[in-house]
Amino acid sequence: MTSSIREHLMTGDLMEGAAFGAMLRDLERRDARPATPVVVGWLVTDRCQLRCRHCWVGDRRTKSLAAADRRRVAERLATAPIARVCLSGGEVTLLPDLGELVGALKAGGRPVAVYTNAIAPLDGPAGDAWLAAWDPAVDYAMVSLDGGDAASFDGQRGRGSFEKFVAGVRALRARDVRVLAHYVASPFNGGDVHGAAALASDLGCEALAAEFVYPRGRARDLPRPAILDAARSFNAAALRLLADPALNEGPMRLALSFPNVVPGPAALPRRLPTAAELRVPITSGQTHAFVTAAGDLVPATHLRDDPTQRFGSLLDAPLAELWSHAPLVRRLPRVRDLRRTRCAGCEDFAWCRGGHHYRAEELAGSHDRSDPWCFREPRPGEDATR
Repeated sequence: MTSSIREHLMTGDLMEGAAFGAMLRDLERRDARPATPVVVGWLVTDRCQLRCRHCWVGDRRTKSLAAADRRRVAERLATAPIARVCLSGGEVTLLPDLGELVGALKAGGRPVAVYTNAIAPLDGPAGDAWLAAWDPAVDYAMVSLDGGDAASFDGQRGRGSFEKFVAGVRALRARDVRVLAHYVASPFNGGDVHGAAALASDLGCEALAAEFVYPRGRARDLPRPAILDAARSFNAAALRLLADPALNEGPMRLALSFPNVVPGPAALPRRLPTAAELRVPITSGQTHAFVTAAGDLVPATHLRDDPTQRFGSLLDAPLAELWSHAPLVRRLPRVRDLRRTRCAGCEDFAWCRGGHHYRAEELAGSHDRSDPWCFREPRPGEDATR
């Protein structure tokens, strides 16, 4: 396994690169927070033409802003001192004014990413409009690639979606749009990240980020046995990927987050962490923030429906003002301190990093707890490791 892949397996950021990682480590060392968020994700709409079985948005369809208000938010973000804006949803390419929003952000000098399912009608006027939305060209597209073939992809995203996805990505590549892929493993697609990576490479993607499904939205009620089986399948497929020289030594970058709901892959290098390594940065509300479809600034996507977690509306004030004056900012944690948990000294920490802090907050009441989904956390009457 090459050193670059090992770095991305643990801490790498596929979009911002080494400089961003160094900034995170410096913030952690100083227990500090930047004056404004560095990256802002704008969840422009909840509308989507798919009903993916794993979708964290679920069945909610909130009311989006009017076009004039979206333009106002875009202009506010364009003048904010941030490194990058990510437009997502729902499916942001359904917006008729996407090109206008991208143009407004680019006019302010902001790099722009568009997160998309890449499902598009490529024939006729509708297809022309979809492709035109990428002018002026975005800095990159992050596409949702959830399977290496039609059976696994359609199993998660719906019949016929695979063929449309492949056509959409090829159309973007023909337009010289940089494409990165995001893979979510779940019981619906079998967790075959190896096959997904091979497809991403064939389609010319620069990078693949892969993670395990977060049980929210439509995936909230997944049975635990199905979660365990899919997690094992993902880990096994990830090891096959890392043993494939055509992929792990090729130009496509990789970022793999192994599920901590089952024992980790024994083939990965292990090292016992120090106390300092158990202080893990929390990027949401620290270096990353999000704007909801209604225009509210929130620290994390999973908090967007909680009125106590809002900084305020970008329709009312600039981002820097909302960020600097919100009492919420001073209450948010800067790092996750796991030194008093069972994570301390655990041999799996190098690949697990304490698990998902969202789950720890939601299910255990604090970021500074072990992820309750960890396979080392036993459940009454259940053998979690089988």
